[in-house]
Amino acid sequence: MKSLHQPSHLSPTLTLRTVPLPQPTQPNDLLIQVHAFAPTLGELSWAAARPEFYLEDREPVPGTDVAGVVVGGPATDPQGSGRFKPGDRVFGLMDFTRPGAGREYTVAAAPTMARLPDGVAFADAAAVPMGALTAWQNLFVHYPGLRREGLYGDEGRARRENAGRRIMVVGAGGGVGTWAVQLAALAGAEVVAVASGSKEELVRSLGAREVVDYTKTTVAEWVRGRPEREVDLVLDCVGGPSREHSWWAVKEGGMMITIVLEPELKQPQELKRKIEAKWTLVERDGTMLEEIGALVAEGKVKAIVDKAYGFDQWEPAFEKVMGGRSAGRVVIKIVDE
Repeated sequence: MKSLHQPSHLSPTLTLRTVPLPQPTQPNDLLIQVHAFAPTLGELSWAAARPEFYLEDREPVPGTDVAGVVVGGPATDPQGSGRFKPGDRVFGLMDFTRPGAGREYTVAAAPTMARLPDGVAFADAAAVPMGALTAWQNLFVHYPGLRREGLYGDEGRARRENAGRRIMVVGAGGGVGTWAVQLAALAGAEVVAVASGSKEELVRSLGAREVVDYTKTTVAEWVRGRPEREVDLVLDCVGGPSREHSWWAVKEGGMMITIVLEPELKQPQELKRKIEAKWTLVERDGTMLEEIGALVAEGKVKAIVDKAYGFDQWEPAFEKVMGGRSAGRVVIKIVDE
């Protein structure tokens, strides 16, 4: 089979090789024919930056998000009494300690995979897992103020409670941010999106009530002297100066959550408010992903695909992703639908 390969974890260089098919070895393993996968910004430098997350003998294949068809493995049940059987359409987030999905066949742990609903294309499904799971877990697991029951049109207590929450998404036009805007808005919260002006139309279409164009003003300037603009939660998807300015938007007793690991996560000393701060790392969860997939199939949320490339176009695809130039996810299709 054809497989992408990163010869050195110290370099982002990739090559395309012909190698034997992978062999499932663990009881929970699924062998999956990859139809589409999605690279993630920065993934070619993760092993160098955080070697503790990786096994030394890990085969260096990139590709974090996968969509494909189950063809075998110890976790399958041909009789259909188990969770998966050969022929099932699935999608999920690859285990970072294993080879990724940038190859014609890959091996994934069954608990991390979800059934792909009928009517959802593989290319769209490959754009879901990383961003959607990250947004979901930060909004409904790590932040206690937003109730996921509000996602399902309940006009009772859950949506009333959610309607009183203001959620700011920093990096609202990115792979995680677009999901956070959609899910928070669908749950009934008031969403403030921090994005460039070029993405204002997109984030408003996804449910943002207000948009702060960071190319024209900082969040600190936008909120200064206007307490009604303060928010209950800032979900930071970019880090750096944007996050530093965003502290000023969090109201007393509010929360700052970041998905970007940096040396310190401390509010400015001159900001005298009680704010809870947390850094989070996405967890792979097939059951949670199936719930998200059902919302996608119903048209309540959607994957934002910047562009779908063929496998023979993997070089420009990765260049676009690693250059941070995509609006939404870049997807690489191995099998045409």
